[in-house]
Order: sequence, then structure tokens, then C-alpha cells
Amino acid sequence: FFFFRSIMTSFGKSFVICCLFLSYFVVAADVYPLPGGDGPIQAKHYIQELVTTTLPCLFNYTIDVVNYDEPGYYLRSAPKPSTVLLPPKRRIYQMFVNPELFESTGPSINAMHSIIAHELNHILDYTHMNITQLADFGIHYALNYDFHIWYEHETDHRVLELQLGQGLKEYREWIYTVLNSTERQTKRTEYYTPLEIQGWMNRYPSVYVNPCDYYSWNYTCNVCRYPSVTNDYSIQSIFE
Repeated sequence: FFFFRSIMTSFGKSFVICCLFLSYFVVAADVYPLPGGDGPIQAKHYIQELVTTTLPCLFNYTIDVVNYDEPGYYLRSAPKPSTVLLPPKRRIYQMFVNPELFESTGPSINAMHSIIAHELNHILDYTHMNITQLADFGIHYALNYDFHIWYEHETDHRVLELQLGQGLKEYREWIYTVLNSTERQTKRTEYYTPLEIQGWMNRYPSVYVNPCDYYSWNYTCNVCRYPSVTNDYSIQSIFE
């Protein structure tokens, strides 16, 4: 009886975690879908180029692009909810893009390369997680704002280490012009600012680390803090 109850309790916890995880990604990524258009085609071009030239370890993964619209957000990435129970290489990963990114007033090509590299690094993380780890990550990201901030800064840090900082700076400068004051402050909190990006590039102009060659990240960080541009640089710092 106690053994059976223990199994059921463990199963019940896992079931609840999986349900919460699926709910999070459905709400976060799939709630504002839009009809297809030129946006997904252009975004797919950027993805293919970056996977070929910069992140080849994602070459054999399926990444779909979907138009979506959510106030204050222009890109999101997540495993397709219906595929999360599959092994990582059999899942479908989705990148949701706001069509405003591809209008004449949108960010530069350089900026698009960098911000899509940011999203591809999210997908790279998902490919290293089984369903339990995905569920745990989803709950941390949705419910622990310190973790949320830490994780997005870590992802920006990877983009900087790929020497795509100039484009990332251009993207942040652009997005600040299209957000309201509340949304802009949220972005300043959750991601590197243009000033922080420039400071990092000034201090570490020759640093290059590709996560396809060196990947070691503990998604359940013990101390969720992001590397500061005032600290001594360490390759390991992003993974601590």
C-alpha cells in the first residue's frame, strides 16, 4: 500500500508539473497566432543562415516559424506543446515572430541576426532538456522572476560571446522606440541594455565562445544572477 501510494504520489506530482509546463508554453507562445505572411519566410531565412554559419548543432532539428502578435513582445520560442513528450530530436520547436519586425520601420538586418540568434539559443537549451527538465524550467521561468531575468541575461551573454553584440545593441535601441514606458522599463530589467552591451564589447572585444562547441548549463541555477560588465570575465561565468 505504501509503495503504491508512493508511486501514485510521484506520478501525480509529475503529471501536475507537466500540465503546468504545457499551460505555460501555450499561454506564452500560442495565444496570439496570426495568419501566415512574409514574416515567417524572412525569419526562416535568418534561421537557416544562422544555423548554417553559427549554430550548426541545431541543423537536424525542426524549427517552425509562426506569425503572432502580443503587446510588448516581438519574438518568442518554445517547443510545440503537442511534441514535448517526444525525444528532443523528434520535437518541433516554434519561433513566434511579430510581423512588425519585417516592416520598413523594423530593426536592421544586423539586429535581426542577433535577436534571432538569441531565440535560437533558447531552442538550443530546450534540445538539452527531457520532459521533466522542460517542465521544471517552464515553472521556474513563469513563476520566479529572478530566474526569468537571470536566464534572459545569460542568453544575451551567449549572443555577445558569439560576437553578435553590435546587432543586439541595435535591436535593443530599436525596440525601445516602439514600446511604451512600462514595456521599455521591463526590457531594461530583463535584458542587457545598449549601454551594458557596449560596455561588454569594449572590455572583451576578442572573446568568442560557441555553445555548439562548449555547452554546459545548469538550468536550475543555485544563485540566479547574471554576469556584470564590471566583473572579471570568465568563460565559466555564464554557466555558474
